[in-house]
Amino acid sequence: MPAISRRVEGCNTTKSDQADTGASDGPRLGRGAAWIAPETADVSAKEFPARASPPARATRAVFDAIPLLLSVPMPLLLTRSDVEALLTMELAVEATRSAFCSLHREQVELPERLIVDAGGEGTHLSMPCFVTPDSLAIKIVTVFPNASPAIRGLAILHSSEDGSVLAIMDAEHLTAMRTAAASALATSLLARSDSRTLAVFGAGTQARSHIAAMRIVRSIDRVLIVNRTRSHAETLASEIGAEVADAETALSIADIVCTTTDAPAPLFDGDLIRPGTHINAVGSYRPNRRELDEKLIERARVFVDHIPASKAAGEFALASNWSWDKL
Repeated sequence: MPAISRRVEGCNTTKSDQADTGASDGPRLGRGAAWIAPETADVSAKEFPARASPPARATRAVFDAIPLLLSVPMPLLLTRSDVEALLTMELAVEATRSAFCSLHREQVELPERLIVDAGGEGTHLSMPCFVTPDSLAIKIVTVFPNASPAIRGLAILHSSEDGSVLAIMDAEHLTAMRTAAASALATSLLARSDSRTLAVFGAGTQARSHIAAMRIVRSIDRVLIVNRTRSHAETLASEIGAEVADAETALSIADIVCTTTDAPAPLFDGDLIRPGTHINAVGSYRPNRRELDEKLIERARVFVDHIPASKAAGEFALASNWSWDKL
C-alpha cells in the first residue's frame, strides 16, 4: 500500500452537524467523534461535583482529556466515499504494479494472512505489511457471504518511525479496487492483446470492479455475466451495458474470464474453457472452497501473485496432482 505523504490540518464543522448535536460553536474531529468546546466555554471543576451522576462524570472525563487530544496528532480519516473519490482504477493498477515490483525485489515484509473462522460462513482476515522504506500498514477484513455488503474492513497506515497511526480508511472499496487492479495487471501481461469478450462469474462488488478494470487494460466490447441469482445479474447488466448468460454460453465465446465468487465448489466444467483463454480467479481463499476444478488447473499455465497466500486456495489444496514446481 503506498504511503500517504501528508495529513489534513485542522478540522471543520457544518450547519448540518450543528443541527444534529445542538452545538453552535467549535470544530468537530471527524464524524462520530466528540465535540471540542470553544475556548470561551466554562468547564471548570465546580460544574462536575465528585458525586455527580455517571453521565456527568463521563462528561467531565471528556473535558479532562481535551489537552491530551489536542497534543496528539489526529490520524487522517477516510470514509468509503473519500476512498472512492481519491482512488481511481488507473491509480490502483499502477500502485499494484509498484507493490509487486517491491515484492519481487524483496523489499516487502508480507507474512501469510491470518484467517479466523468467525462461525458459520463468516471469516476474519488480518493482513499486515511493511514496504521498505516507510510504508507500514495492516488491512483487517471480514467476509460474510450472506451479508450485504459481504466484505467489510479497515486499513490502518502507521508511521514506520514511531508506530503512530497516520491514517484510518474504509477498506471495503479499497479491497475491491486492489483485487481488481491485480487482475488487471495480470491481464495486461498474460491475456491475448486481441481479447474483446469478457465473462464474469458473480454479480457483486468484485464483479463490478473487475469489469471496470478489464476495460482499462483491454478493448472489451462485450461483457457476459453469469450468476446463480439471475435477477442480480440482470441488475448489474442493465447498469453497465452487459448481457446475462449461462456458463456454457459465456465460456464458448469468452477471451477473458473473471471468477469473483465465494463458491464452495467449481463454477463450471474445466473442459469448457477454450485454449488461449485468460482466467482471473480471485474468489477462493480457503482450502475447502474453489471456483475452478482440477481438470482446468492441470490444463492451464498457472501464475499466482504470492505463493504463501495462494497455498490457502482450494484450487491447489484440493488438487490431487498439483505441485508448486509447476509454476
